[in-house]
Amino acid sequence: MKRVILTICVLCLGVAIAFGLYQTAATELSKFQVPQPPQMVECKGAGRRVIKLTKAYCAQYQLVLDSLRVAPAPSVSPAPNHIIEANIPHIPQNQTFGVTLLGTSHGRIFSRNTNHQVVSAILDRTMINLSQGGDRAGLMNQQTYLRYFYARGNATPVVVYFLDPYVFFNAGMDRNLKLYDGEPFDLGFYEVLLQHPPTNEEILARYGNRRLLAPTLTPSQSYISQNTKQVRTPIDESVMQKRIDSLYTTAYDEAEFEASIQTFLATVELIKSNKGQLIVMVPSTLFPAQKRDAYVIDAMEQLSVEHGFQFYNYAHAITDAKLYSDTDHLNEQGIQTFASTYILPALNGQTSFTH
Repeated sequence: MKRVILTICVLCLGVAIAFGLYQTAATELSKFQVPQPPQMVECKGAGRRVIKLTKAYCAQYQLVLDSLRVAPAPSVSPAPNHIIEANIPHIPQNQTFGVTLLGTSHGRIFSRNTNHQVVSAILDRTMINLSQGGDRAGLMNQQTYLRYFYARGNATPVVVYFLDPYVFFNAGMDRNLKLYDGEPFDLGFYEVLLQHPPTNEEILARYGNRRLLAPTLTPSQSYISQNTKQVRTPIDESVMQKRIDSLYTTAYDEAEFEASIQTFLATVELIKSNKGQLIVMVPSTLFPAQKRDAYVIDAMEQLSVEHGFQFYNYAHAITDAKLYSDTDHLNEQGIQTFASTYILPALNGQTSFTH
């Protein structure tokens, strides 16, 4: 009897050990398993169109469509690129632009006030500017606007991307809840957001509710003083550092940096798939070189070769403070100088300037 009991105890112990080993192995194995993507469904959209969305997004989309049938959103009134900060009102349908600009406010300044017309004349090309200021131009944000541009049947042979290194170290830009508060509601843009969701999903829901709200379109006229003034020199070091700290908000993290690189590469492939060429430029500022910049510069130099785009590091191309309105924005004279000295030769294939 004792032998039977002992045998049972040994078996139970063996089972317990085996189960424990199984759980440990399963836990370790799960670390290497690729998460399964959410199930996609064919979702009936406006005008009998069908788009593929997750079940949750499809349900959200149907609620918005139902509400629009009851209370249609006002149509978007077209507005010139240089008049407003919003992008949706100036993105047309089925047009071709000689050059398209992407970037932060360091790209948007090329269109504020009369700069848009002047720069377009310098480049001798029609131009559309999708850049955004106000801490809104993260990597995903700019990709989303470009997707919308293409979704409306537009084309461009070349995209100039003013790529600030700090966008790789400022995750809050793409997670900003107010990311699209300046835009009017547009169903086509909402569909792009549904198919390529923003980093913060609350942004998607917030924009879906914009059909009930009036957009807060910011006129470029508010930047008139920025266009004409010159930065005071010498620049107070504490003022410079405060500005840098407001842009470079996170430390280097390998995983996050790689994820940002993949977002950027998705934009590269988007441009390629629409038969466009990409020129990446680090815009000129008065900032001293930052240690984190090297990660971006090194990556762009390598990726430009691997993925076939042009890369120019113009971070310190313009050092004359008289050509700046503040620590990092060119004024009207500086914009014209940069356009004629650096953008035009790059578009014409006449420069290999890198440093």
